[in-house]
Amino acid sequence: MIKIGDVSNVVPATEVIFLAGIPDISGENTIFFYDRYTQEIWFRQHESPTLSLRADTYTNINIMQGTMIVNYDAEAVLNGANYLMIKNRNKWYYCYLTGAVQNSVNSSTVSFEVDALQTYLFDYGIVQAYIEREHVTNDTVQNIYTGRSALKDQLECGDYIVDERKTNSLGGYSVIVWSAQNASGSQTSSTHYGLYNGVDGYRINRSSYDNDNDFANAINDYINDLTESGAGDSIVGICQVPNTFYGSNPYTLTINTPDAVDNYTPRNKILLSYPYTFCVAGSNTGASSELMFELADTYSVSCLCYYMLSPSPQAIMFPQNYRNIANDVDDAIKIDAYPQCAYAIDSYKAWLALNSNQINAQYANNLTNYNTVMEIAGNNRALVDQNMFLNSIGSIGGVIGGLATGNIAGAIGSGVSGLTGAIVSQNEANNSYTNAKIQADASSSMAVRSLNAKMTDAEKMPMTPRGGSGGNAPFQYMFFTGAGSVNAGMGDFFLERRSIKYEQAVRLDNYYDMYGYKVDRLGIPNEDHRVNYWYTKTASIMLSGVIPYQYMSQIEARYNAGIRWWRSEALFGNYSIDNRTLLEAEPMRLYEPIHFDPQGVKSNVKK
Repeated sequence: MIKIGDVSNVVPATEVIFLAGIPDISGENTIFFYDRYTQEIWFRQHESPTLSLRADTYTNINIMQGTMIVNYDAEAVLNGANYLMIKNRNKWYYCYLTGAVQNSVNSSTVSFEVDALQTYLFDYGIVQAYIEREHVTNDTVQNIYTGRSALKDQLECGDYIVDERKTNSLGGYSVIVWSAQNASGSQTSSTHYGLYNGVDGYRINRSSYDNDNDFANAINDYINDLTESGAGDSIVGICQVPNTFYGSNPYTLTINTPDAVDNYTPRNKILLSYPYTFCVAGSNTGASSELMFELADTYSVSCLCYYMLSPSPQAIMFPQNYRNIANDVDDAIKIDAYPQCAYAIDSYKAWLALNSNQINAQYANNLTNYNTVMEIAGNNRALVDQNMFLNSIGSIGGVIGGLATGNIAGAIGSGVSGLTGAIVSQNEANNSYTNAKIQADASSSMAVRSLNAKMTDAEKMPMTPRGGSGGNAPFQYMFFTGAGSVNAGMGDFFLERRSIKYEQAVRLDNYYDMYGYKVDRLGIPNEDHRVNYWYTKTASIMLSGVIPYQYMSQIEARYNAGIRWWRSEALFGNYSIDNRTLLEAEPMRLYEPIHFDPQGVKSNVKK
């Protein structure tokens, strides 16, 4: 007599079938069927060849408790079957065979557990569920990138490698001398890309010279030209920049959407997104920013490189058409540490340039004063013939003294006013003239020696250092590689695609094959959408249907623990098979179950 809990008016089981070779469908794996008939046929195909039960060979069946007595040894039962079917009230109960205990000769108690999922497969429907993981219906790169089908897992990625790298060419380098005046003394100014500067830069290109010495000498020559024109103090700084500042400005670096990870083509397209593969925008200063292909409007990452030339040069690189922003300066990378160059001003040339007019005037004044003194002395001597020559030695001496002081006007006045004295002889007049000349020569010579000494002292002044040496060591490394060349493959900016390694990509691809994607969505789980199998895991699920509470709870527990549906026993547990979405592979299925339901494919709500 069958006993199903406390249910009364039960009828005897019409059929009990021991099954052998059923794959383990008790945990996260089970078989998918379109209808009850297909299900029954599949299970019947596994009937045990050694255990054949007639109605008079089994008794005391209690489905709720999961026990029955059979006329077989326990060992024979355990060796001959692993599953069973029990038909009661025209319904098949599919059950796991869990044990057998020997009662007597040819009698044992068999224990079993109802496979609630298969037993009530067509009796429940899913009202709603919070779905943690599942295989998605659309696994194209575009769908992954839109963010509608998968979320990011916190999975170990391991080390990253560089799959692709794009960089600009520095194109050599130049030194820029920034000054407010040019070598001709004219005021300078400049405008670079809309920015006004009250100074202008004079460019000395390294590629124009055979060696570093000639290059350095050319820079020094220009600094000396400015110094000699009196514009040395107008130099505000000297910097060294790559020739990209003078190229076709701006320019773009682009890396296209990936189709592989470290030369591995993944089955699960999520591996073509962050954090498994992504772009890094960076500079040789060490600054960098991570960029995701899925956030680029065209799924290809493009960055604009822009250069601003000034005494404090700056370069910037930022994504374009990223995060729905045409020019995403929030993710910009900047370089503002270009080398600043120390330089030296020739102090003597600078002093001479600033004082040359004054010195020349002093030389000219000295000569003029000398000639004036001698003219006065000569005029006084000539007055003897007119009996008007005066004893004006003192007056002439005053004029001579004016050579040193520059007060010639006062000295001349003194000489003229002396014409009121006594008349002297011709001899005295001649002597007075001679003495005046001697004194004038000595005074003029002293003035010249003083000026010459001043200039000699100025000539001995040391070079005056200006500016400060500093800036970007990586640039300096790239700049000075010999003969003005630039290291190949090195630029100021770069854009590179990084990805996980091949081995890690394989492991993660296998993981996603088994467990699908993290989706964290509220709705109805995907079903019947993959070529050979699909996985669903819920955190909370609500079922409908006329099913005993005990079994409803078991079905819910299966979904919440995670369940994988297989189309074919032949492919059961084989994760290396083609498991594309039907959107991609239809009608190319490796296995298509026999379908006996005249209403078509099984609906979500089981009948």
